[in-house]
Amino acid sequence: MWAWITDRKDAIALKAAEILARALENDADAHDRAEFAQVGLQLVSVQREVLPINDIPRPVYKLAMRFWREWQSAAALDWPHHAAVEQQEWPALARIVAEHLRLGRLPNNARILDGFVRRPHRRLLRKLMDVMRDNE
Repeated sequence: MWAWITDRKDAIALKAAEILARALENDADAHDRAEFAQVGLQLVSVQREVLPINDIPRPVYKLAMRFWREWQSAAALDWPHHAAVEQQEWPALARIVAEHLRLGRLPNNARILDGFVRRPHRRLLRKLMDVMRDNE
């Protein structure tokens, strides 16, 4: 499947990112079908599977897991507690997070960064994103 990868470490990273990305996409599909109780059910088992092989950049991994936990919590509480994200927005945001997991980088999406990256890191991330955007 990943024949073009020659470094085993890269293959492991792609495997970990793919496992987590697919789980987020599965939950996005369940959410779209209004099967909200399914959101986050795989979280613990996916985390157990990914951690031993995890070579996803730490900030990307942490954002994805925090996003997923918040989404699960919002679904369990019938959506009222997460003011930054409306119920119908979660699947699209999950797909953005999944896409960027596969790329191994944080999404350039202010709503995701503001909502799911810990505060001390937000200012630094915004500056880095601005520098990256200026250098494109």
